Amino acid sequence: MWTTKCAIALLLTVFICEITAHRWMSYEVPSNNACRTPLGDWGMCVSLKYCQEVLTLYQQLNMNQATRYSKALRNICYNRLTPDNYPILCCTRPTFEDANQSDNQIVPTTPVSTSANVTTQRATTTTTSTVSPETNGDDRSASDGVNSPPETCRVPHDGSQGSCKPLQNCDALLERAKQNPTDTEFRKQLELSNAICYSIGTNVCCPLEQRKAITRSNDVSWHLPTEDEGCGITSLSSLKVVGGGDSSIGAWPWMALVGYDRYSLSPFRCGGSLITARHVLTAAHCILRDLSFVRLGEYDLSTETETKHVDIDVVKVSIN
Repeated sequence: MWTTKCAIALLLTVFICEITAHRWMSYEVPSNNACRTPLGDWGMCVSLKYCQEVLTLYQQLNMNQATRYSKALRNICYNRLTPDNYPILCCTRPTFEDANQSDNQIVPTTPVSTSANVTTQRATTTTTSTVSPETNGDDRSASDGVNSPPETCRVPHDGSQGSCKPLQNCDALLERAKQNPTDTEFRKQLELSNAICYSIGTNVCCPLEQRKAITRSNDVSWHLPTEDEGCGITSLSSLKVVGGGDSSIGAWPWMALVGYDRYSLSPFRCGGSLITARHVLTAAHCILRDLSFVRLGEYDLSTETETKHVDIDVVKVSIN
């Protein structure tokens, strides 16, 4: 127990130090770094950590649109990386240490006191207080000139809804951080998540825990359902998808998405069919080591509002 607590404390300390280091690390911008965005606006090729407008995309657009546009901005700057491994992209309003950032926050509709300018990745020279490993950033009051984090947020890696809370209180992210503390890609996700929560302390955008559809094995029947019980019944008059047309919501309720790494930008690589209340049938080549969950009730992966889905953890895999 003591060892675990020490490991968590060390992890949190490293996380805070990483954020602080990235906030103050300088980056030389070359004089010939002018660029033009896909929308025709002039900008500069700069590090992601100096471009709040790209981080704001993940609040304003759905995940797929934001990811595609940010990739286009990287392509314009030749997919380069900074010495500290941040992507370089075309930014129309880069924010540097001496820049006024009061009108360019992660959530523009939330006002920020002029006594402190909060950036996505680093503090400005006018900030009245900074966070150190010995300071609990979550206890800062409005008198410090820093707003409290938003109550709800969008998780960077998948666009799902979350809430801002300290990393040590977010089991999903903390568990992954403990399992692979050297994962640089995940560390960047944490830094982006921290920026979405106004860079306050160790706050991150923590995914909302989905209620498990199956909680106890004896609550669910193990027998194969019949047609009389509604198995395989659809409201459609035609039982085929033809002509390239979109299906209707609820037309194929037994269809499932097979999910792998939850923290990937594209966690779904296979589909399947729900054949009992506890079993999903899929192709043998879809049985991979990182298979972890299935999603039911999904209709359009590019939006979160069209239906209500549920993610269920895989507890056992069988190959026949």
